[in-house]
Amino acid sequence: MKHQKYSHENVLSRKNDCDLAPEFIAIIKAALDRKSVRILRIKGLREKTGQAISTIWRDVRKGVLPPQIPIGERAVGWKENEVDACLEARSLASRIGYRIDMRQFVQLLVSASIVVDSKVVNFVHLDGDRLVGNKLGRNEP
Repeated sequence: MKHQKYSHENVLSRKNDCDLAPEFIAIIKAALDRKSVRILRIKGLREKTGQAISTIWRDVRKGVLPPQIPIGERAVGWKENEVDACLEARSLASRIGYRIDMRQFVQLLVSASIVVDSKVVNFVHLDGDRLVGNKLGRNEP
C-alpha cells in the first residue's frame, strides 16, 4: 500500500472533521505556520493565560487547553503557538458572539500539529468529541 503524505493544509480542509467556522480554521493554520516554537513552562503559561495553575491543569484534563509535552525526565511544557491559538480563538469567539467548542478546536489543533511534527501517514480525525485514527508513523524519505 502506498503511503500518502498529509500536510496540515489538507487535514484542515476536510469537511467532515469539524464544524468550526473558517475564521477558527485560519487561526489553527496560522499557528502551525509559525517557524519557531517556544516551549512554555507552567509559570510562563500561567502568566500568558492569567489562570491559576490548578485551573490550567483542569483545562488540560477537560481538553480545552492543549496537552503538555515532555521536555525532560521530570519536566513538561506547552507549545506557545498552540496556547496562542487557543487564546486567539477564545478572544475571537467572545468578540463576535460565537459559541466555540474549545474541545473540538484543541483536538483539531493538536491533531493537525501531529501531522506537521510527525509526518503522520494516516490522519487522526475527530469522531464526535474524540480523536480516532489509524497507525501513526513517519513517512519514508
